Amino acid sequence: MNHFRLTVLIGGVTSLTRVLGFLRDVLLAALLGAGPVADAFFVALRIPNLVRRLMGEGGWTGAYVPIATRIMNEKDGSREHALVRDSLFYVSFLTIIAVILSEVFALEIIRILAPGLSQDRFDLAVLYFRALAPLIFGATLTSLLSAILISQKRFTLQAIVPVFVNAALVLLLIYFNVFSSPNYSTVGLILSLAASAVAFFQVIVLLVPIASRIDGSVFKKLSFTHDFKAMILLAAPNFIIQFGSQFGILILLNRASENPGAISYLTYAERLAQLPFGFIASGLATIALPEFASRLIKNDRQALHRSIDRVMFLSLALALPATIALVILAQPVISVLFERGAFGNTDRIETAAALSGFVMGLPFAAMARVQTQLYFAYERVRIPLVSALLSSALIWILVQMSFFSQNPFGFAAAFSIGQAFVWALQQAGITGVSGWVPRHEFRVKIFKILFATGLLAVALLLVRNAMLPLLISDQLAYLRWGGLALLCIGGFGLYALMMHFLGLLRDFR
Repeated sequence: MNHFRLTVLIGGVTSLTRVLGFLRDVLLAALLGAGPVADAFFVALRIPNLVRRLMGEGGWTGAYVPIATRIMNEKDGSREHALVRDSLFYVSFLTIIAVILSEVFALEIIRILAPGLSQDRFDLAVLYFRALAPLIFGATLTSLLSAILISQKRFTLQAIVPVFVNAALVLLLIYFNVFSSPNYSTVGLILSLAASAVAFFQVIVLLVPIASRIDGSVFKKLSFTHDFKAMILLAAPNFIIQFGSQFGILILLNRASENPGAISYLTYAERLAQLPFGFIASGLATIALPEFASRLIKNDRQALHRSIDRVMFLSLALALPATIALVILAQPVISVLFERGAFGNTDRIETAAALSGFVMGLPFAAMARVQTQLYFAYERVRIPLVSALLSSALIWILVQMSFFSQNPFGFAAAFSIGQAFVWALQQAGITGVSGWVPRHEFRVKIFKILFATGLLAVALLLVRNAMLPLLISDQLAYLRWGGLALLCIGGFGLYALMMHFLGLLRDFR
């Protein structure tokens, strides 16, 4: 299967997972708005969610896949089985310790995360965090099991299982919204416990196909092999790199905790911004790493450069129109998706502003993910590591300035600047690592993408102003959803048509 089809498959399933996760947030917004329970729940979820993203967005994949790919190319099944065994045992052991420490030091953790929370929000956040702490174990093991499947080029199951997990949580929230009149603080606790429970379900489902392919006796010979040590040495900086972007979110929430509702605005907006990121960056990065690693093992530099060209092109060709569309349509999108129930007019304005700030960094974040996969294929992590650390420092400096700390847009824009900084630093080192430079043909394609995106922006601005009466909250729900769907489908069709006339549509095949 080629790059684009694999990207559609993996990115599409990943996006479906995030759509369901986003639908969960829509239902949560209708139920809780941006009030005390919502703020407390999002603060409590931040650390487990951070772990989930660190692991699921390349944490174990970036470390496990290159090592496993090399072993499989040497056709050494016993070493591969030993790597699976050691990884599962030691990672499980360390993660259980992390969960226990999280339960013991829950108060201190919440105090560090959000020192500006009022006492009622703080108490709820601690309660929810203790219920969510087991999610750390589930997310970590899910990521490791997914990495094992990816190394075997079995992409589908690890992408599909989260769909069912999020679907279960969505059904639970539908029940609360439609069939129940709950105590809102109790809703947060039930959701926290449910999230931990479904994480264990993921682990069990993903473990079955892996265990079925390995002789059970291999698990009786626990060791600490050279391959496992190599994976850990590669994983440690990888986690720091992945933590860099997520730490930027922690910085934002820490500073925003002084403003009631700001945590919820930023969280809702960031979740929505993650939808295109999940389709573009995660899909491309998942297939890019094993391919880059295989090209390097075969010492085929020309094929590697062609792969880099194609993946970078797809990153920009998909990310730029998504960015433009979400910036221009931020208010209508937030209104249609969120503005109901406890989520009001002020909430819409502030969340839309945060969304605009976040998506401005989408093209840089998408390209940076691909760059990081290339560095890890070479097993050279110094530049991504330094970039992540410096980006976090830059975000921290920016949010100390009044311009970036006065409103949700400023906070989100600071984060996007940090993403652009990571891309710039990593791009500066790409040539020295891989020898890849943007060729003339590649640069021409980028200019064509920019031209097409500019035309799309003009069209969306004109059509948005004409369709605003259909999108306001006073309209019937089917008119609002229909109007938004028409805007999205029309924009997608226009962009695809321009890709065709510019001769770029064939590059998606």
